[in-house]
Amino acid sequence: MTDRPRTGYVPERFPPSLPFSPRDYLTHLGRVHGIRGAGLADRVDECLDRLGAAEYAERPMRSLSKGMCQKVAVAQALLPRPGLLVLDEAWTGLDQAAREVLDEEVARRLAGGGTVVFVDHDSQRLAGLISERWRLAGG
Repeated sequence: MTDRPRTGYVPERFPPSLPFSPRDYLTHLGRVHGIRGAGLADRVDECLDRLGAAEYAERPMRSLSKGMCQKVAVAQALLPRPGLLVLDEAWTGLDQAAREVLDEEVARRLAGGGTVVFVDHDSQRLAGLISERWRLAGG
């Protein structure tokens, strides 16, 4: 593990055609973040379970729906327990249960002194947790 700050990022468009299963993809990214050994497998399982993605953890990502891929995108951002979480339309395509998990994770990051930057078309998203709000207009 390094002492560098950890950042989790959910892109607006997650590439669904990656040549991995969700479990293999998250395991690879966990190693990139310096997570090793049994702790890595446990963390991958925890992220998949919390988001309701464990049932298709071994399927090729190219066979998954947008919503399933979005859960993998959120899982990869949460995997390193980042201090900075950047979410670009992260809730789009998630079912209600996964949206609630993401809301809980955002609240947990903020309560722990972390920072969350997000873009969302829902003006009420995280309304009680926001310290600053910027509205961009005109393209």
